[in-house]
Amino acid sequence: MIAIIIRDPWGKDPDTVCSVLADRALFERFRPIVIGDHWFMSEAAMRYNRSIGLETPMEAVEKGLRALKGRCPANGVYMGGMIDVVDMHVTKKASVPSNELAGEAVRQYEGHGQAIAMAGETDAVITCPDSPKELLSQLLSLEERFLSEGYTDTRYEEE
Repeated sequence: MIAIIIRDPWGKDPDTVCSVLADRALFERFRPIVIGDHWFMSEAAMRYNRSIGLETPMEAVEKGLRALKGRCPANGVYMGGMIDVVDMHVTKKASVPSNELAGEAVRQYEGHGQAIAMAGETDAVITCPDSPKELLSQLLSLEERFLSEGYTDTRYEEE
């Protein structure tokens, strides 16, 4: 499982994550989880759908995003077409971005990422880079490293 931390919910991070995780094949390779605010991810998912010619109503977008219960990665679905989001509830829909609020959002997102990593609930934590190409490169690089080290994740396999 790889946790992706949103750095700037008002910036392009939610759009970057949605465009990369729209590739359903990635979910066959690893389980991504997003740490941020659900509302910003919903808005990004709607923009992404419009950019590829889908006029998707909000309800359909909401079905493609899932706020995890208890902010716990084990509650995720991890399948193509569904982005699991640890909804930190730091920002508000109508909130105006400020340096103070943006700083608080990043502190809470990163703090939760560190907490779940230290608890062994995720295998890696990355901060969303500036472009979809960079994010995809980081994800594939982590996968390559795990494979080269003989790493296998058996925590969620059925016996």
